[in-house]
Amino acid sequence: MGSEAPAATRVELHLHGDLKAPLALAVVLTAGEGPEHRLEAIAPGTLVLPPLAAGRWRLQAEAEGAWSAPLEVEAPAQPQLLDLHLWPETRVRATLQVPRGSTRPAAVTVRLQKAGERRGSSAFEPITLLCPVDGEGRMDCRLPRLRDVDLRLRSPGFASRFFWDLALSAASAHDLGEVPLRPGASVVGRLEVPPGHDVTEVVVRLRPARSSPHAPVTERVDGQSTAQARPDERGFFSLEGLAAGAYDLAVRHPSLAALDLPALRVVEGAQTEIAEPLLLAEPAALRLLLSPPFDPHGKDWRLELLQRTATAQARRVSGSEPLATTTGFVEVPAAPGAYEARIFDSRGVRVASHEVTFDGREEPYPLEVEPILVDGRVTLGEDPILARVTFRGPQTVQMDADLEGRFGGYLPRAGEWDVEVHAFDPPVNRRTRALEVEVDPEEDRAVLHLRLPDTTLRGTVVDPRGVPVPDAEVTVTDPLFSTPEVRVASDEEGGFRVRGLDEGAVLAQAARVGEGGREWSSRPETGVIREDDPLELRLVLREHARLRGRVVAADGNPLPGAWIETLPYTAEGWYDALFAPARTTDAAGRFDSSLPRSTAAVHLVVLAPGHPLTSRVLELGDHGDLVLGSSAGSLAIELPAPGRELPWHDPAAPRPTVVTPDGTRLPLGSLAQWAALNGQPWDGNQRRVVLPLLAPGSYAVCWLTAAEWMARHARGRACVQGEVAPGTDLVLTLPPPPGAPAA
Repeated sequence: MGSEAPAATRVELHLHGDLKAPLALAVVLTAGEGPEHRLEAIAPGTLVLPPLAAGRWRLQAEAEGAWSAPLEVEAPAQPQLLDLHLWPETRVRATLQVPRGSTRPAAVTVRLQKAGERRGSSAFEPITLLCPVDGEGRMDCRLPRLRDVDLRLRSPGFASRFFWDLALSAASAHDLGEVPLRPGASVVGRLEVPPGHDVTEVVVRLRPARSSPHAPVTERVDGQSTAQARPDERGFFSLEGLAAGAYDLAVRHPSLAALDLPALRVVEGAQTEIAEPLLLAEPAALRLLLSPPFDPHGKDWRLELLQRTATAQARRVSGSEPLATTTGFVEVPAAPGAYEARIFDSRGVRVASHEVTFDGREEPYPLEVEPILVDGRVTLGEDPILARVTFRGPQTVQMDADLEGRFGGYLPRAGEWDVEVHAFDPPVNRRTRALEVEVDPEEDRAVLHLRLPDTTLRGTVVDPRGVPVPDAEVTVTDPLFSTPEVRVASDEEGGFRVRGLDEGAVLAQAARVGEGGREWSSRPETGVIREDDPLELRLVLREHARLRGRVVAADGNPLPGAWIETLPYTAEGWYDALFAPARTTDAAGRFDSSLPRSTAAVHLVVLAPGHPLTSRVLELGDHGDLVLGSSAGSLAIELPAPGRELPWHDPAAPRPTVVTPDGTRLPLGSLAQWAALNGQPWDGNQRRVVLPLLAPGSYAVCWLTAAEWMARHARGRACVQGEVAPGTDLVLTLPPPPGAPAA
């Protein structure tokens, strides 16, 4: 009996517009710098691909007067059925102008979509491609000839330029004229107002966020730290020339309810897009009635109101300062929707929060306030310490201990709380999990005594010859990274001392920058510490070597401001540098990292908003250009429970981890930040997290403990796997986590 021929990948060829069938064309296959292969075909029709050598192949159709988006195929892989669409071709030209002193881009990214289309509103697939720019700034781009399209020009380091309702169907070429590019980051979005109101009367203002760790405090583009704009008649607005940082966005219309979007993150040279339209509404009176009407000090409560959205972003609607109530009553102009009411006492201590769904009714919403008074003391062994005590649960509450170690305040409820204690002298970072907080009926309050272990870690930092090294930074944590790091400097004799660490295993590493910028670090050393048994460690510094390269787009255009993460491993496969700092590429797209010479392999991750997330496995040295792909897909992960319910902070429990095609393991928590930067923020109350702009290839989602994450070849548990293809969404359902291993 003869065997059946193996299945092959098939490409369906489709014609659009006024292309006449049948159309003779050539499909060109290329892989890297290798020779191209040309296959003759007829459209519409089906093309069967021959067996391909291992690697990533690019498919492009060529026919007179026709245009097609490229496809990418990974070989060897399971047989696929692909669709290749051909449209009539046109050319779009423009002359790009940049300010004096700015480097003109060598290419721009062009995004084309149906006019007025929003994300997911139709089956039409938006097109994104790179178009070359010559030395005089002239862009000449081949595009599909379509009717009524919106076009965006984007170049890293410059604000995007938008062209609405273009008709690319009436001529063989279209000239956009002179297009000025403005350097710096930008924020873009859309507004919607009720019928009868003029959206162009809206004013959108952006100011640095108050007390934000990301607030722009250094370099500013054009000296600008604030921005203001009015939307066009479509409701579109663009705020440009921004320094990197966190900003508060305020939206104001003379006759509509105010809207605020706090702590909006802006990345250097990148575009931040507000994914969903900002909806302004007719103001209505949202009335709240608090019970009891006064706080425990006999004074009026204060209240902050935040509007909930479909994303994780909350919009403050009560202004920059909390509102004062009158005998427990407050009235706020607001639009119908979901809100969080945060309640503070007269001393500014947050005591409770309530969810309110406002439907426009006139009756006040009753809010019961039953805060628990906490009377506590924190000691190191038996000695009081000056510290900050943070309770983490449904909300975060901070209390400060005095010189006697005493602290007090309110919690919104009794029950289990995670408690962090942070002290500066001695340096202490301690997290106690699932602490039970209950009211003592005789005291009418919760009485707590937080006793930190009186442990001591001593050590010495030396160079390879054994000579003590002063001013080295020593970082201490536990091997499973369940507690925040403690950092101290070595003294003149190379010694260091840390108190108040949790009993059990600890991990320490030293680092120092020497003369001429030469960097050194020790191996991560571990030991066990007890109250009655101090631990002493000797940290021997090792000289570093360099890891250099340049990040460029698919056409060789450099990408400034790309975020570079390095994960170094030893020859034995262990994570070698616990605190390897992340880098960003410079204006020429270059990066320069410093890692121990003993590093055998580096998993390098490139995160450039608007370009595919890309990982590479490298050795130390110079690596020239790291080219990001021109196509990407998305990965949607269905979690077994809402994100907030997963054991992110349990040191022994496995956590969701994404494994890239080259084996790099990336925590889902970090990737959620990548998703937010690219318009897919993740609400922790949701089970689904969408990771956009991933380089094509085979991805896995696994449960890994922190200890397994540190071992390069450790296999994950309960993994699910699939192929991310260009322009498609892969959905993977992660099963419940396996039981956590014994400590």
